[in-house]
Amino acid sequence: MSARAVATNSVKKEYETKMALAAKDTEIEKRLADQTIASLQQNIAKQQQTVDDLKAQVDQAQRDVKEISSKALDSASGRSTTEALQRLMEKDQGSGKTGK
Repeated sequence: MSARAVATNSVKKEYETKMALAAKDTEIEKRLADQTIASLQQNIAKQQQTVDDLKAQVDQAQRDVKEISSKALDSASGRSTTEALQRLMEKDQGSGKTGK
């Protein structure tokens, strides 16, 4: 075996080793990227569920506010009607007493 063949064989082995290491590094990086993507997708799904839950809570709160305000308006208008009737009755009673 000549010196040239030994040198060529040595360079070839070194090249193959570097290529194998580079392939392993690439595979590891790909696995890590895949795991990162999967983790981020899970986070997105959880956050989307949280957003959906919060939207439902806001919708319910808006319905509750409308119902409460409607009841408050009904109650207030009922009170003002009652108060107006009382004033009319008092006025009528007051005018009836003066007429006797």
